[in-house]
Amino acid sequence: MYKLKGLLFFITVLFVSCNSNSVYNEFNSDFDSNRWNSNEEVTFEFNTENDIKVSSIKLHIGHIYDFQFSNVPMEVTIISPNGSSETINLDVIIKDETGKDLADCIGDICDLYVPIKNKTTLIKGNYKFVVENKFSSPFLPNILGIGILKYFAKS
Repeated sequence: MYKLKGLLFFITVLFVSCNSNSVYNEFNSDFDSNRWNSNEEVTFEFNTENDIKVSSIKLHIGHIYDFQFSNVPMEVTIISPNGSSETINLDVIIKDETGKDLADCIGDICDLYVPIKNKTTLIKGNYKFVVENKFSSPFLPNILGIGILKYFAKS
């Protein structure tokens, strides 16, 4: 029994030490009836204690399987600690040319990860990410949630 626990501990330490990135993940699933209204912004705020190198920042879109649209226009505005802002327009591709869902799906729940920025440095301070649905209808149906993932490069 003790050998098994020791082996499991060793394997856990091995996997953790081999991970070259640490991950920060925030996800907002507060959508009534799985509808994301076109006038509704989703905001994420976080603080960095030091300047950090980020290998990747991704938009996480949770949706119902067999989404009825192949792409969705979105906009992400990043407001930096110094007050400057950067707006990134995304044409989020949900399905490929054959109609196959590009997300990772388990049952009816799908998670799609779309790059926002790669290889950047976040300076010390408070950040705000504002995500907007630029879909032409009053709401985007079958949305389970929106999130931000940041992969921090190991120092």
